Amino acid sequence: MSRKDLAKALLCSERTVDNLATAGVFVAGQDFYRAGLKSGPLVFNLTTCRTAMLQHTAAREKAARDESAPKYDAQHLDELITELQSNG
Repeated sequence: MSRKDLAKALLCSERTVDNLATAGVFVAGQDFYRAGLKSGPLVFNLTTCRTAMLQHTAAREKAARDESAPKYDAQHLDELITELQSNG
């Protein structure tokens, strides 16, 4: 399917499709191929592109959750334990 049709099916812009291909989310030879030689149009596979987007979104969301979790070093943990023990 064409880039335009893929964008419509995935409810995104053609520029987003281009950005995903450039970023490596859509993999050449797996999610799309070039019809013809160097200047032919790209032909996309909707099923594999949708799967790639789902995996990319899940990984991005997991990374965001991991970044928002508080991180403590050993000294801070000791201080928290001491504080809890003194209050408890």
